[in-house]
Amino acid sequence: MISKAKKTLLHVARQQLGMTEPEYRHLLIEHTGFMSSADPKFGDEDFKKILDHMKILGFEVRRDFDTTQVRKDPDELPNPAQLKMLDHLWEDFSQYDVRAKGLKFRQGFHVKLIRRPWPQTRREANICVEAMKVRVKREIDKAAGRRAG
Repeated sequence: MISKAKKTLLHVARQQLGMTEPEYRHLLIEHTGFMSSADPKFGDEDFKKILDHMKILGFEVRRDFDTTQVRKDPDELPNPAQLKMLDHLWEDFSQYDVRAKGLKFRQGFHVKLIRRPWPQTRREANICVEAMKVRVKREIDKAAGRRAG
């Protein structure tokens, strides 16, 4: 079970994105398999999945502390959170394009973008994550247009 603060954050994200209650429920079911974040089995991993997807849709977490003090060297190795986000984005994208499940397709995308089969630095990982966010959002918008039309 997640904390009350995390539940509140999900509802703030829903409001910021202008989602209706049914849209929010559909998103929860699609990405976590749960109907509600209040479910006792809904854990931190599920929270991260749904919040990451809401970030792709445009939700921004506002922080009260100064992040300039925590600068990371962009040439260090990518951190696990970046790589996990990239995997999550590829998983989302593969719902719209089955080729995205293949290793060669992913490597080809990375080579075109950063001239390497996989991101080797934080900077490269950020470039890949941001490009994939755009790609996934484009596919979500296309799918929504097909449903509406």
